[in-house]
Amino acid sequence: MNLQLLPWDQPSPFITEIKVSDNEIDRLGHTNNTHYIRWCEETAWAHSASLGVHIEDFYQTRRALAIRRSDFHYELATRSGDHLMIGTWILDWGDKLIKDRHFQIIRLRDSKTVTRGLMQFVCVDMDSHGVRKMPQNFIDAYRSVAISGWGKT
Repeated sequence: MNLQLLPWDQPSPFITEIKVSDNEIDRLGHTNNTHYIRWCEETAWAHSASLGVHIEDFYQTRRALAIRRSDFHYELATRSGDHLMIGTWILDWGDKLIKDRHFQIIRLRDSKTVTRGLMQFVCVDMDSHGVRKMPQNFIDAYRSVAISGWGKT
């Protein structure tokens, strides 16, 4: 199956796959919401690495991308054994210090979107923890796949 053909909100997402396990089910009998956030964060790390931005680069430049804000909308429940596709895109952020990363989680068996999310990142100095401009290699890597004009009216 070509995963790019799923009903993604935007074309060409970076995609990871998750199979929901029994230990991710909460007392209500569905996947606990905290797991969606963790999976999206892991997908963001994998996407960054695929673009050539690795944890080692953070330590070398003493710059890191910290989550400033996150916003998730849970649309459908998932259960143990469900296969989920997690897609992510980066929104072109212009000259701001803040970068938005969007997520969409699709349940493979019925191609339904179960969760949409946004993580907003800011670049920080790893020593002072103050906000700093991203290193140019980070900017170049993320802009190479950023979507311009998404969400603008």
